[in-house]
Amino acid sequence: MCPKNIKMKMPLISVIIPVYNGEDFIPVCIESLLNMDYPSDKFEIIIVDNNSTDGTADVVRRYPVRYIFESIKGPSAARNTGARVARGNILAFTDVDVIVEKNWLFEIEKNFTNQDIDAVMGVCKGINRNIWAELGQRYYEIFVAQRKSEGKNLRKIDTKNFAIRKAVFLESGGFDNNFMNSEDLEFGLRLYDRGYKTVFSSGVKINHINASELGTIINARREQSFYDYKIAQRYDEESNKEYFPSLSRWRYRCIFLKNRKVEKPILVILNYMLPIFIRLSVLLLKVPFFFGVRKKLYPVFSLTLGLATIHGKILSRSVERGYLSMNAHCEAKIFKRQKIF
Repeated sequence: MCPKNIKMKMPLISVIIPVYNGEDFIPVCIESLLNMDYPSDKFEIIIVDNNSTDGTADVVRRYPVRYIFESIKGPSAARNTGARVARGNILAFTDVDVIVEKNWLFEIEKNFTNQDIDAVMGVCKGINRNIWAELGQRYYEIFVAQRKSEGKNLRKIDTKNFAIRKAVFLESGGFDNNFMNSEDLEFGLRLYDRGYKTVFSSGVKINHINASELGTIINARREQSFYDYKIAQRYDEESNKEYFPSLSRWRYRCIFLKNRKVEKPILVILNYMLPIFIRLSVLLLKVPFFFGVRKKLYPVFSLTLGLATIHGKILSRSVERGYLSMNAHCEAKIFKRQKIF
Protein backbone atom coordinates (compact mmCIF):
# COMPACT_ATOMS: atom_id res chain seq x y z
CA MET A 1 0.00 0.00 0.00
CA CYS A 2 1.21 3.48 -0.87
CA PRO A 3 1.83 5.80 2.16
CA LYS A 4 -0.78 8.57 2.35
CA ASN A 5 1.69 11.47 2.15
CA ILE A 6 3.32 10.01 -0.98
CA LYS A 7 -0.04 9.17 -2.55
CA MET A 8 -1.21 12.78 -2.21
CA LYS A 9 1.75 13.95 -4.30
CA MET A 10 1.13 11.45 -7.08
CA PRO A 11 -0.20 12.90 -10.34
CA LEU A 12 -3.45 11.71 -11.89
CA ILE A 13 -2.60 9.63 -14.97
CA SER A 14 -5.03 9.09 -17.84
CA VAL A 15 -4.54 5.79 -19.69
CA ILE A 16 -5.81 6.13 -23.26
CA ILE A 17 -6.50 3.13 -25.50
CA PRO A 18 -7.89 3.40 -29.04
CA VAL A 19 -9.77 0.32 -30.20
CA TYR A 20 -11.32 -0.94 -33.40
CA ASN A 21 -13.04 -4.35 -33.26
CA GLY A 22 -11.06 -5.41 -30.22
CA GLU A 23 -13.60 -7.49 -28.29
CA ASP A 24 -11.21 -10.47 -28.19
CA PHE A 25 -8.39 -8.46 -26.60
CA ILE A 26 -10.03 -5.73 -24.54
CA PRO A 27 -11.00 -7.82 -21.45
CA VAL A 28 -7.42 -8.98 -20.75
CA CYS A 29 -6.07 -5.50 -21.43
CA ILE A 30 -8.51 -3.75 -19.09
CA GLU A 31 -8.08 -6.35 -16.36
CA SER A 32 -4.31 -5.91 -16.42
CA LEU A 33 -4.82 -2.15 -16.02
CA LEU A 34 -7.28 -2.57 -13.16
CA ASN A 35 -4.81 -4.89 -11.37
CA MET A 36 -1.95 -2.38 -11.36
CA ASP A 37 -0.32 -1.37 -8.08
CA TYR A 38 -0.90 2.34 -8.72
CA PRO A 39 -3.60 3.86 -6.42
CA SER A 40 -6.98 3.39 -8.09
CA ASP A 41 -8.02 6.99 -7.46
CA LYS A 42 -4.88 8.28 -9.15
CA PHE A 43 -5.54 6.94 -12.65
CA GLU A 44 -8.39 6.67 -15.11
CA ILE A 45 -8.85 4.35 -18.08
CA ILE A 46 -10.26 5.86 -21.27
CA ILE A 47 -11.27 3.47 -24.06
CA VAL A 48 -11.88 5.25 -27.36
CA ASP A 49 -14.02 3.17 -29.72
CA ASN A 50 -13.07 4.03 -33.30
CA ASN A 51 -16.18 2.76 -35.15
CA SER A 52 -16.06 -0.88 -34.02
CA THR A 53 -18.59 -3.19 -35.66
CA ASP A 54 -18.18 -6.09 -33.22
CA GLY A 55 -19.13 -6.31 -29.54
CA THR A 56 -16.38 -3.99 -28.30
CA ALA A 57 -18.76 -1.40 -26.83
CA ASP A 58 -20.75 -4.00 -24.86
CA VAL A 59 -17.56 -5.56 -23.47
CA VAL A 60 -16.04 -2.23 -22.42
CA ARG A 61 -19.21 -1.13 -20.61
CA ARG A 62 -18.88 -4.08 -18.23
CA TYR A 63 -15.83 -2.46 -16.66
CA PRO A 64 -15.33 0.65 -14.49
CA VAL A 65 -13.69 2.62 -17.31
CA ARG A 66 -14.65 5.62 -19.45
CA TYR A 67 -16.08 4.68 -22.84
CA ILE A 68 -15.78 7.28 -25.61
CA PHE A 69 -16.89 6.92 -29.24
CA GLU A 70 -14.92 8.63 -32.01
CA SER A 71 -16.43 8.59 -35.50
CA ILE A 72 -13.39 10.02 -37.32
CA LYS A 73 -11.43 6.99 -38.50
CA GLY A 74 -7.85 6.40 -37.48
CA PRO A 75 -5.78 5.92 -34.31
CA SER A 76 -4.68 9.57 -34.37
CA ALA A 77 -8.25 10.85 -34.06
CA ALA A 78 -9.05 8.27 -31.38
CA ARG A 79 -6.01 9.15 -29.26
CA ASN A 80 -6.60 12.88 -29.67
CA THR A 81 -10.18 12.49 -28.47
CA GLY A 82 -9.01 10.49 -25.45
CA ALA A 83 -6.45 13.19 -24.63
CA ARG A 84 -9.04 15.94 -25.01
CA VAL A 85 -11.38 14.45 -22.38
CA ALA A 86 -8.58 13.20 -20.10
CA ARG A 87 -8.50 14.57 -16.54
CA GLY A 88 -4.91 13.56 -15.82
CA ASN A 89 -1.77 15.70 -15.99
CA ILE A 90 0.02 12.77 -17.61
CA LEU A 91 -1.31 10.83 -20.61
CA ALA A 92 -0.27 7.18 -20.90
CA PHE A 93 -0.93 5.58 -24.28
CA THR A 94 -1.10 1.87 -25.03
CA ASP A 95 -2.97 -0.51 -27.35
CA VAL A 96 -5.82 -2.94 -26.92
CA ASP A 97 -3.62 -6.00 -27.59
CA VAL A 98 -1.39 -5.19 -24.62
CA ILE A 99 -1.06 -6.53 -21.08
CA VAL A 100 0.69 -4.04 -18.81
CA GLU A 101 3.02 -4.85 -15.92
CA LYS A 102 1.64 -4.21 -12.42
CA ASN A 103 4.14 -1.42 -11.81
CA TRP A 104 3.63 0.23 -15.24
CA LEU A 105 2.22 3.53 -13.98
CA PHE A 106 4.61 3.69 -11.01
CA GLU A 107 7.54 3.47 -13.43
CA ILE A 108 5.99 6.10 -15.70
CA GLU A 109 5.39 8.44 -12.75
CA LYS A 110 8.98 7.94 -11.57
CA ASN A 111 10.31 9.33 -14.85
CA PHE A 112 8.15 12.44 -14.64
CA THR A 113 9.52 13.41 -11.22
CA ASN A 114 12.32 14.86 -13.36
CA GLN A 115 10.80 18.13 -14.57
CA ASP A 116 13.13 18.21 -17.59
CA ILE A 117 11.44 15.12 -19.07
CA ASP A 118 8.46 15.78 -21.32
CA ALA A 119 7.68 12.23 -22.52
CA VAL A 120 8.81 8.64 -22.02
CA MET A 121 8.81 5.49 -24.13
CA GLY A 122 9.13 2.06 -22.53
CA VAL A 123 9.93 -1.56 -23.30
CA CYS A 124 7.57 -3.82 -25.22
CA LYS A 125 8.01 -7.54 -24.59
CA GLY A 126 6.33 -10.00 -26.92
CA ILE A 127 3.61 -12.55 -26.21
CA ASN A 128 4.30 -14.88 -29.11
CA ARG A 129 1.77 -17.50 -30.16
CA ASN A 130 3.76 -18.90 -33.07
CA ILE A 131 6.99 -18.56 -35.04
CA TRP A 132 5.77 -15.53 -37.03
CA ALA A 133 5.00 -13.64 -33.84
CA GLU A 134 8.48 -14.53 -32.53
CA LEU A 135 10.15 -13.31 -35.72
CA GLY A 136 8.03 -10.14 -35.67
CA GLN A 137 9.20 -9.44 -32.11
CA ARG A 138 12.81 -9.98 -33.13
CA TYR A 139 12.36 -7.51 -36.00
CA TYR A 140 10.72 -4.99 -33.63
CA GLU A 141 13.59 -5.26 -31.15
CA ILE A 142 15.90 -3.70 -33.75
CA PHE A 143 13.71 -0.59 -33.50
CA VAL A 144 13.95 -0.72 -29.70
CA ALA A 145 17.74 -1.08 -29.82
CA GLN A 146 17.90 2.05 -31.98
CA ARG A 147 15.83 3.96 -29.41
CA LYS A 148 18.15 2.82 -26.62
CA SER A 149 21.14 4.06 -28.60
CA GLU A 150 19.53 7.51 -28.87
CA GLY A 151 19.70 7.70 -25.08
CA LYS A 152 18.06 10.67 -23.46
CA ASN A 153 16.49 12.42 -26.43
CA LEU A 154 14.42 10.15 -28.69
CA ARG A 155 13.44 11.13 -32.20
CA LYS A 156 11.04 8.24 -32.82
CA ILE A 157 8.48 6.69 -30.52
CA ASP A 158 6.02 3.80 -30.32
CA THR A 159 2.60 4.52 -28.83
CA LYS A 160 2.12 0.96 -27.57
CA ASN A 161 4.08 2.13 -24.53
CA PHE A 162 4.32 5.91 -24.40
CA ALA A 163 3.49 8.63 -21.88
CA ILE A 164 3.59 12.41 -22.12
CA ARG A 165 2.68 15.44 -20.04
CA LYS A 166 -0.78 16.59 -21.10
CA ALA A 167 0.35 20.20 -21.37
CA VAL A 168 3.12 19.19 -23.78
CA PHE A 169 0.71 17.04 -25.80
CA LEU A 170 -1.69 19.94 -26.24
CA GLU A 171 1.08 22.47 -26.95
CA SER A 172 2.51 20.22 -29.67
CA GLY A 173 -0.88 19.72 -31.35
CA GLY A 174 -1.32 16.01 -30.64
CA PHE A 175 -1.35 13.35 -33.34
CA ASP A 176 -1.91 14.29 -36.98
CA ASN A 177 -5.27 12.96 -38.18
CA ASN A 178 -3.94 12.79 -41.74
CA PHE A 179 -1.92 9.70 -40.88
CA MET A 180 -3.72 6.38 -40.62
CA ASN A 181 -0.43 4.67 -39.75
CA SER A 182 3.01 5.73 -38.45
CA GLU A 183 1.29 8.62 -36.65
CA ASP A 184 3.55 7.96 -33.67
CA LEU A 185 6.64 8.33 -35.87
CA GLU A 186 5.41 11.71 -37.11
CA PHE A 187 4.54 12.84 -33.57
CA GLY A 188 7.91 11.74 -32.14
CA LEU A 189 9.81 13.66 -34.80
CA ARG A 190 7.65 16.74 -34.19
CA LEU A 191 8.37 16.62 -30.45
CA TYR A 192 12.08 16.31 -31.18
CA ASP A 193 12.04 19.20 -33.67
CA ARG A 194 10.31 21.46 -31.16
CA GLY A 195 12.87 20.76 -28.46
CA TYR A 196 10.81 18.53 -26.18
CA LYS A 197 12.72 15.83 -24.35
CA THR A 198 11.58 12.21 -24.76
CA VAL A 199 13.53 9.51 -22.92
CA PHE A 200 13.67 5.74 -23.14
CA SER A 201 13.01 3.86 -19.89
CA SER A 202 13.72 0.14 -19.57
CA GLY A 203 11.63 0.04 -16.37
CA VAL A 204 8.37 1.00 -18.14
CA LYS A 205 7.26 -2.43 -19.38
CA ILE A 206 4.30 -3.87 -21.22
CA ASN A 207 3.57 -7.18 -22.96
CA HIS A 208 2.26 -7.06 -26.51
CA ILE A 209 0.27 -9.88 -28.12
CA ASN A 210 2.12 -10.00 -31.42
CA ALA A 211 0.39 -10.66 -34.73
CA SER A 212 0.64 -14.35 -35.55
CA GLU A 213 -0.39 -14.31 -39.22
CA LEU A 214 2.39 -13.70 -41.72
CA GLY A 215 0.14 -11.85 -44.17
CA THR A 216 -0.92 -9.41 -41.44
CA ILE A 217 2.71 -8.69 -40.53
CA ILE A 218 3.74 -8.11 -44.16
CA ASN A 219 0.77 -5.86 -44.95
CA ALA A 220 1.36 -3.85 -41.76
CA ARG A 221 5.03 -3.27 -42.63
CA ARG A 222 4.08 -2.13 -46.13
CA GLU A 223 1.44 0.26 -44.76
CA GLN A 224 3.83 1.72 -42.19
CA SER A 225 6.41 2.31 -44.92
CA PHE A 226 3.79 4.00 -47.10
CA TYR A 227 3.17 6.60 -44.40
CA ASP A 228 6.85 6.83 -43.43
CA TYR A 229 7.54 8.17 -46.92
CA LYS A 230 4.71 10.71 -46.60
CA ILE A 231 6.21 11.91 -43.32
CA ALA A 232 9.66 12.20 -44.89
CA GLN A 233 8.28 14.59 -47.51
CA ARG A 234 7.61 17.13 -44.76
CA TYR A 235 11.33 17.53 -44.13
CA ASP A 236 14.16 18.99 -46.16
CA GLU A 237 17.02 16.93 -47.56
CA GLU A 238 19.35 17.56 -44.62
CA SER A 239 16.73 16.51 -42.04
CA ASN A 240 15.92 13.38 -44.06
CA LYS A 241 19.56 12.31 -43.87
CA GLU A 242 19.14 12.24 -40.09
CA TYR A 243 15.55 11.05 -39.74
CA PHE A 244 15.22 8.77 -42.79
CA PRO A 245 18.75 7.73 -43.79
CA SER A 246 17.44 4.80 -45.86
CA LEU A 247 16.02 7.25 -48.44
CA SER A 248 19.59 8.40 -49.19
CA ARG A 249 20.69 4.89 -50.11
CA TRP A 250 21.49 4.01 -53.70
CA ARG A 251 18.35 1.95 -54.29
CA TYR A 252 16.04 4.89 -53.65
CA ARG A 253 18.25 7.33 -55.53
CA CYS A 254 17.97 5.02 -58.54
CA ILE A 255 14.19 4.64 -58.19
CA PHE A 256 13.06 8.13 -57.19
CA LEU A 257 14.17 10.37 -60.05
CA LYS A 258 13.45 13.98 -60.92
CA ASN A 259 12.89 13.03 -64.55
CA ARG A 260 9.26 11.84 -64.58
CA LYS A 261 9.54 10.22 -68.00
CA VAL A 262 12.19 7.86 -66.63
CA GLU A 263 10.78 7.53 -63.12
CA LYS A 264 7.18 6.64 -64.01
CA PRO A 265 7.90 3.37 -65.92
CA ILE A 266 10.33 2.30 -63.19
CA LEU A 267 7.69 2.77 -60.48
CA VAL A 268 4.95 1.13 -62.56
CA ILE A 269 7.13 -1.95 -63.15
CA LEU A 270 8.18 -2.17 -59.50
CA ASN A 271 4.60 -1.77 -58.29
CA TYR A 272 3.78 -4.84 -60.38
CA MET A 273 6.93 -6.86 -59.63
CA LEU A 274 7.46 -6.31 -55.91
CA PRO A 275 4.32 -8.18 -54.77
CA ILE A 276 5.57 -11.10 -56.89
CA PHE A 277 9.00 -10.92 -55.22
CA ILE A 278 7.33 -10.80 -51.80
CA ARG A 279 5.24 -13.89 -52.58
CA LEU A 280 8.39 -15.67 -53.77
CA SER A 281 10.16 -14.81 -50.53
CA VAL A 282 7.17 -16.25 -48.65
CA LEU A 283 7.64 -19.46 -50.62
CA LEU A 284 11.30 -19.45 -49.57
CA LEU A 285 10.14 -19.17 -45.96
CA LYS A 286 8.11 -22.33 -46.34
CA VAL A 287 11.17 -24.53 -46.95
CA PRO A 288 12.91 -24.08 -43.57
CA PHE A 289 9.48 -23.68 -41.89
CA PHE A 290 8.26 -27.13 -42.95
CA PHE A 291 11.62 -28.73 -42.17
CA GLY A 292 11.72 -27.10 -38.75
CA VAL A 293 15.00 -25.23 -39.37
CA ARG A 294 14.16 -22.17 -37.28
CA LYS A 295 17.59 -20.52 -37.53
CA LYS A 296 17.20 -20.15 -41.29
CA LEU A 297 13.86 -18.38 -41.03
CA TYR A 298 14.85 -14.93 -39.77
CA PRO A 299 17.11 -13.85 -42.69
CA VAL A 300 14.34 -14.66 -45.19
CA PHE A 301 11.69 -13.13 -42.90
CA SER A 302 13.78 -9.95 -42.68
CA LEU A 303 14.18 -9.94 -46.47
CA THR A 304 10.41 -10.28 -46.90
CA LEU A 305 9.71 -7.30 -44.63
CA GLY A 306 12.48 -5.37 -46.36
CA LEU A 307 10.74 -5.91 -49.70
CA ALA A 308 7.42 -4.83 -48.14
CA THR A 309 9.17 -1.68 -46.87
CA ILE A 310 10.42 -0.82 -50.36
CA HIS A 311 7.00 -1.56 -51.84
CA GLY A 312 5.30 0.78 -49.36
CA LYS A 313 7.63 3.66 -50.21
CA ILE A 314 7.23 3.07 -53.94
CA LEU A 315 3.44 3.09 -53.61
CA SER A 316 3.62 6.30 -51.59
CA ARG A 317 5.89 7.95 -54.16
CA SER A 318 3.52 6.84 -56.92
CA VAL A 319 0.55 8.45 -55.16
CA GLU A 320 2.54 11.62 -54.46
CA ARG A 321 3.55 11.96 -58.13
CA GLY A 322 0.05 11.21 -59.40
CA TYR A 323 0.93 7.87 -61.04
CA LEU A 324 -1.42 6.02 -58.69
CA SER A 325 -4.60 7.05 -56.88
CA MET A 326 -5.01 6.70 -53.12
CA ASN A 327 -7.90 4.30 -53.75
CA ALA A 328 -5.64 2.13 -55.91
CA HIS A 329 -3.10 2.05 -53.09
CA CYS A 330 -5.75 0.95 -50.61
CA GLU A 331 -6.74 -1.88 -52.96
CA ALA A 332 -3.13 -2.99 -53.49
CA LYS A 333 -2.99 -5.40 -50.56
CA ILE A 334 -0.30 -7.99 -51.09
CA PHE A 335 -2.35 -10.63 -49.30
CA LYS A 336 -6.14 -10.26 -49.34
CA ARG A 337 -6.41 -13.16 -46.91
CA GLN A 338 -4.14 -12.51 -43.96
CA LYS A 339 -3.37 -16.12 -43.12
CA ILE A 340 -0.79 -17.60 -45.49
CA PHE A 341 0.33 -20.75 -43.66
